[in-house]
Amino acid sequence: MTAADLAYTLFTSGSTGDPKGVEISHGALADFLTGIGGRLRVTADDTVLAHTTVAFDISLLELLLPLTVGATVVLASRETAADPYRLAELASGVSVAQATPSLWRLLLGTGWTPHAGLTVLSGGEALSPATAERLHEPARALWNLYGPTEATIWAAAHRVGSVGAFLPLGEPLPHMELHVLDEELNPCAAGSTGELYLSGTGLARGYAGRPDLTREVFVDHPATGTRLYRTGDEVRLHADGAVEWLGRTDAQVKVRGHRIEPAEIERVLERIDGVTAAVVVAARFEGRGEPRLTAYLVGDAVPGKSRLDALVAAALPAYMVPDAYVDLDVLPLTDNGKVARAKLPPPTRDSILRSGEEPESAAGPAAESETSPGSAP
Repeated sequence: MTAADLAYTLFTSGSTGDPKGVEISHGALADFLTGIGGRLRVTADDTVLAHTTVAFDISLLELLLPLTVGATVVLASRETAADPYRLAELASGVSVAQATPSLWRLLLGTGWTPHAGLTVLSGGEALSPATAERLHEPARALWNLYGPTEATIWAAAHRVGSVGAFLPLGEPLPHMELHVLDEELNPCAAGSTGELYLSGTGLARGYAGRPDLTREVFVDHPATGTRLYRTGDEVRLHADGAVEWLGRTDAQVKVRGHRIEPAEIERVLERIDGVTAAVVVAARFEGRGEPRLTAYLVGDAVPGKSRLDALVAAALPAYMVPDAYVDLDVLPLTDNGKVARAKLPPPTRDSILRSGEEPESAAGPAAESETSPGSAP
């Protein structure tokens, strides 16, 4: 067996809905396990919770990383993994646990908080500052992880020291590099936005039986010859080198002739006191008519429509203010623990928030007095 030999093929539809088999080599997997183990400083004294479905590649961290250092794997049953209360109880007895931000919010919603000896790993979705605060303060450590399946699980990791307006993607793992490039594959200047490309030993061999798809996203840089993976993620490069995730380049929606990036609206909504999670989509009201910009909110004191309209309008152009808001107890999740946008209920007369229904505790953005509205993960 050599480093170039195939370790596994994992099928993922990504954001396109078109299933494709991502081929990962033994060398890429071994490099990842060595790199992430060193970055997280996992030792033989640790106990690592394994609860993620094996259809999601982050499960390999939970199952294999402990074995490389002599740590203990704590396996959650399928029933426990599906029950936030039972999973929270199991997480209270381990020293390392990994989940998506959506799943962490579910656990926090049960009344659970990380114990002082827990290292919390969060990835697969943007980690909002509000959720990060609740995880960071009590835990031993909080890590914000970033990486597509095509780069062997995680490509970058950021240990949260303090929670600001956004959570950086973090430093690349050993033998990996992050590149913020423009349309001509030139490096973007600090302060500007571009598309994120990855390079290094963690890149997949390609897509099984799909050389056409492989050529579309695995490209050689015209000047350096470096093999790159085009992530499809729009990011901002800050002056200090921090990389801020802004959204998917293929996730724009078109409403009334305007092309809108939902993640930009979601970041503003998640900074409002009383809102812990926000998902913005183009949805037909009661399943009829033209798609309307609709925000689905989760929180313990979500403001009413007029207050939400005012707060969003203060940060974004008028055409980006949602037409409707729906207050949910929880967001629907996929088997991978990510938000299942396709399962969001259609907005109806009975479900949308209305003007004049303001809770007494409604307040403005938590970070309004400290930060500009232009940056959040």
